[in-house]
Amino acid sequence: MGGGTMFGIKQILTSDWSGLWHAFQFPFIGAGVSLVLVLLGRLMRSQLLLIAAGGIGVATGWLLLTGGTAGVLTTSPRDLAGRLPLVAIAATLLAVVTTWLAPQRGRWPCLILLAVGAAWWLAGGPLTQADLMKVVIVLGALIAWHGLAARTLTRAPPGRLVLVAFTFVLALWAIKAPQLWLLLALVPALASLTLLAAPTAELMLLPMAIILAAVAAATQLANGRLPRGVNAIDAAVLAPVLALLLVGRLRFAAILAGPVALVIAVGITWLAHHWLG
Repeated sequence: MGGGTMFGIKQILTSDWSGLWHAFQFPFIGAGVSLVLVLLGRLMRSQLLLIAAGGIGVATGWLLLTGGTAGVLTTSPRDLAGRLPLVAIAATLLAVVTTWLAPQRGRWPCLILLAVGAAWWLAGGPLTQADLMKVVIVLGALIAWHGLAARTLTRAPPGRLVLVAFTFVLALWAIKAPQLWLLLALVPALASLTLLAAPTAELMLLPMAIILAAVAAATQLANGRLPRGVNAIDAAVLAPVLALLLVGRLRFAAILAGPVALVIAVGITWLAHHWLG
């Protein structure tokens, strides 16, 4: 696994503030955009702004990380990082339009469209039957992954979404994942924190759920080995799933269950990294 992260404990503790800001500026800018929109949504009592806040923040951070808007629609199928911003933009727009024009439809049509659309886009956007058949297995797995993630996270409290996001970031950090992918995962993690300040709105969590599923899937596709074997990236992608399974079963006070589940999931990922090499 090439391109190890530069963000070890020693480097963080010995870096000056300007160096840290240079490294982490884009995730924090994205979170700042999200927070401003959440606060505006609360002030204006706008459900649409609350629904759009997280997705717009993530799209901003991802666009800055991947080089801007110029190549969003023309990016190569192999450039999975470059394909992520459009997932965030599409998820946000569809959730907002659904809430605006057809709120009575609920979340299911929007969820299904986003799961299929994100999977198709990350699978390379095949347009012909021949191209589709080449990726049909991957496409089916991606649809299931996005659908299950969206269904699970939109039915859970916002804190579960934060747990999933930060478990993935810390799991990538623990295995010394490539720097770009760590930063890409940090963008939605920080943006998800801002949603804790927002009153619950229908479809508010759906864009972020699709976004988290997309960045995990893209990370695995770009750096993992499944089904040709297992490596540490595959373990990191599954760490949030483990944290979600644990958090509902740990017999701790509610305030402790999430952190304990996170530590266990990240610890198992770290052990897998050292075992797998």
